[in-house]
Amino acid sequence: MQVMALAEAGQSVRAIRRETGLSRMTIRKYLRAAACPVRAPRAGLLAPGSSWEKRLRERWDAGCQNANTLWEELRAAGFPGSAGTVRRHVGAWRAEQGRRGRPIARLSNAVTGTPAPQPVPAPRQVKWWLLGADEDRTEEQRAYVRRLLGAVPLLATAQQVALEFGRVVRERDHAAFPGWLQQAEASGVPELRSVAGGMRRDRAAIEAALLLPWSQGQTEGQVTRLKLVKRAMYGRGGLDLLLGRLRRGA
Repeated sequence: MQVMALAEAGQSVRAIRRETGLSRMTIRKYLRAAACPVRAPRAGLLAPGSSWEKRLRERWDAGCQNANTLWEELRAAGFPGSAGTVRRHVGAWRAEQGRRGRPIARLSNAVTGTPAPQPVPAPRQVKWWLLGADEDRTEEQRAYVRRLLGAVPLLATAQQVALEFGRVVRERDHAAFPGWLQQAEASGVPELRSVAGGMRRDRAAIEAALLLPWSQGQTEGQVTRLKLVKRAMYGRGGLDLLLGRLRRGA
């Protein structure tokens, strides 16, 4: 049983609850039990031999053993029961296999002897790997990016368009901006097409930023500072007080 295995591995009740989704009371009951309690399948919508139970068993035997996924598939087919009904029903099948819930990486080496799966990097990390300089990545990160771009060709197109826009802005390449707009719109990436459409509406402002030496950074900075001072007074400061605090550098 997964609860017992987690406890033997030194996990706290809170960690077991986070991993299994069970309540504290249920976890403590299982830990105090002399043997693993096995629930008998409930009758009703998933009674043995019913059409829903047969459909559920087929998907289970086919390798889909995530209770939420199974419930969503049944619901799409018209199943009127809840996710909890499916979860409780397949719980007995998990007990038959000697486990409850999905296998976890922390126990894979110690219990099953299989290698632990590699952690999946956060989307924000991958974003910087895709947009950053190649020399700033580790070899492992470069390998991940190569696999990702090979598996998702559209992502490779998006990367090229994004990197080109960064170059246009850094080098203030005004002449290349119209071509970049066409490239983004023809990329096949809906998000890039949407961005390009918005830039076409603000094209005059963007071209001015690429051509002219002036910047409104100072203005934006002062506006941000003003908002910070006002929020520090819970939005109750009048104009005279705000002006005085800004002049004093508050």
